Amino acid sequence: MAVSAITESIRREKAIKEGLEDDPDAMVHISAMWLGLQYTLLGLAEACNAIGQIQFFYSQFPKSMSSMAIAPFTFGMEVSNLGYGPSEDEMTSLADGVEEESDYRELASA
Repeated sequence: MAVSAITESIRREKAIKEGLEDDPDAMVHISAMWLGLQYTLLGLAEACNAIGQIQFFYSQFPKSMSSMAIAPFTFGMEVSNLGYGPSEDEMTSLADGVEEESDYRELASA
């Protein structure tokens, strides 16, 4: 939360400097790499949570139930991850949009 707060305060400060604080549709010129630390910490937290939860299932459940307890957990993780990743159609349309904005073939032949 602290990293998100710092990133948001930097983004807000840049928006005010650029005069965009009253325009909700404006785009602030800030690098997307500012989100890298947030997503890295989120990924580490999710990995530690999964490891701890699996360890809990194996240590607290009877041997005959441990795999049955882990199955819904891993199934839930897989289903939730399906919703977060971009679909093949979204990736194709994103790549087409990038090609339309800057024709890299002209740059390569120059």
